[in-house]
Amino acid sequence: MDFFFFGLGSRYSYLAATQVSVIAHETGAAFAWRPLYSRVLIERAGPNPFAAAARRGQYDPAYRAKDAQRWAQHYGVPYREPDWVAVDWQALAFACVAAELLGVAEGVARSLFSLCFDKGQSRFDEDLLVELALQAGAPAREFRSLLRSGKVQARHEQNVAAALAAGAFGVPTFVVDGELFWGQDKLPLLCDHLMR
Repeated sequence: MDFFFFGLGSRYSYLAATQVSVIAHETGAAFAWRPLYSRVLIERAGPNPFAAAARRGQYDPAYRAKDAQRWAQHYGVPYREPDWVAVDWQALAFACVAAELLGVAEGVARSLFSLCFDKGQSRFDEDLLVELALQAGAPAREFRSLLRSGKVQARHEQNVAAALAAGAFGVPTFVVDGELFWGQDKLPLLCDHLMR
């Protein structure tokens, strides 16, 4: 199985997610969507390049916003900078983990990515998350129960551990045949690998 480790609070995970279906269609690959709260992965992987003292170059927020806009234009997909402070990215990550436990991570993640990076929505209550899970095919009551359980945190820990074990240090990360491809700008290299 090939893996797509992603974070809801990552503009580059959003951009990569817009291309996963295209890649799957062109290469025949199937990806298991593995959500995580990217801040946890980055902190556990080593020095945080987003720390204020280290922030420069490609980690500068203004540069990243412009870069994401360019990639979105390249892919022909909508892009809007979200309200980074107003969105509870950890809650959205955990909602995707709950969806993963019910087999609908991709559907819920796509809906949340669209709401954040296309529509500019910044507030998400439990009822909205349940509705998105229901639309993706999950039983509403079971999804709501999972959101309130320790199973989500345990699965999140498994996802972070699996990402770290594969060598991931950020998102988006694809792992195919034991090979790691980090960053949505590596999608052409991922496609080349899959085609071979």
